[in-house]
Amino acid sequence: MTNLISYYKPCLLNLFEKLRYINKNPQKLGALREIQETLIEKITYTESKIALLRLRLKKLTKKLHIRRVSPGAKSESNKIKHEINSIKEKIDQYRKVRHIFRSIGDGLAFSYLSKWDIKPLCFKEDPGFIHRKKGSLIERTSLRQALDNGIPAILNDITTCLKYGDITVPTPEGKGVFVEIKSNPKRKRRTINQQASLESMATYLNTDRTTKLYGQIGDIQRRYCFEEEVVHIETLNSMLSKAYHGSNQCSELEPGQYIGILRQDNNCSFDGLKQIFDPLFRRLGRPYLINIYEGKFDNTGYYPLTLSIKNPQAIYDLYADKLMVILIIDLDHLKKSIQKYDLSINMNLGSRVLKGTQPFKSEWFQSTVNNTFELFFFFPAFLHAIFISSLIVNFVLRVFLVFVMDPRLSLYPNVLIG
Repeated sequence: MTNLISYYKPCLLNLFEKLRYINKNPQKLGALREIQETLIEKITYTESKIALLRLRLKKLTKKLHIRRVSPGAKSESNKIKHEINSIKEKIDQYRKVRHIFRSIGDGLAFSYLSKWDIKPLCFKEDPGFIHRKKGSLIERTSLRQALDNGIPAILNDITTCLKYGDITVPTPEGKGVFVEIKSNPKRKRRTINQQASLESMATYLNTDRTTKLYGQIGDIQRRYCFEEEVVHIETLNSMLSKAYHGSNQCSELEPGQYIGILRQDNNCSFDGLKQIFDPLFRRLGRPYLINIYEGKFDNTGYYPLTLSIKNPQAIYDLYADKLMVILIIDLDHLKKSIQKYDLSINMNLGSRVLKGTQPFKSEWFQSTVNNTFELFFFFPAFLHAIFISSLIVNFVLRVFLVFVMDPRLSLYPNVLIG
């Protein structure tokens, strides 16, 4: 994965810089058009590579199932299997590179639209590849015409979060106008369904009321939180700056909540981990560790790391697995904090508790994937703040992330891994 990302490094760093510029200067429509043209080109190219690899994979799979009786049949089959595995790995790499480019598109969406409105736009079937889309040409033409006439517009297909319509036109108030473009004037059933879906979502975003959202059916009303959101993005970027000019970092965000940053160049090994976390592990009751950006290739609709992190090199390093941002939660402190709300923690950790000097086994990592970590509580915004800076009240957090740690962590009794 790293090799393919490193091939695109100069382009990615340039796009990260341009995104930062547009975020600060949204009125610069020339820059908005330029970055979208680059994203269209790069995303289309990666999609074409994936399509070619899939075609090759299909032919090899078919060839593998052909019965062979020649003396070298087994050797030939092994060779085909090796090539199949290699192609699957390449497809996965191109998918991830495509996701990075689309996350830059997400940064454009969050630069022009209200982040509170983007979340519901994300939960819909992915539109698929651009290069296979019949109406792609007319959509791009419409996008360019809008920008040339001084109207900010974003092509939805270059994002992971805008899935209603083909183009989104942001208003000065941060609202989005959905534009569905059809090359065929005939009103087919699919067109009628799309129009109804667009109208339903637009009504919800304007009135805060709907009867269907996130797969739930019934009367739903969106309400404002009673407290201001707690934001730690500046703290995160300050720590990243220190990490890139010195050593690994660890800092307290709020009581019972800590964040650690480890860079590969600053010793990302167990010794580096031990150096910054040793005081915490020995002092806290039950620390729970989460690799925050383990899900960096997931489509969640949260505030994108392409905007939350200011340093382009740090964004690249996160995607290239050269940087880790680790969240530590003191579960004992959390338990005490939520008792006043008559809430409790229900945990199903399986073998996640590290006791004494018991070494890890490979099966341990497999078993943790099937476990669920559930918290029922009044939850401050420290986790959401790093992604989307939002306040979450009385919800269920299900964490399926497995942070693979060194066996020597067993030196710390009752350390929990998420």
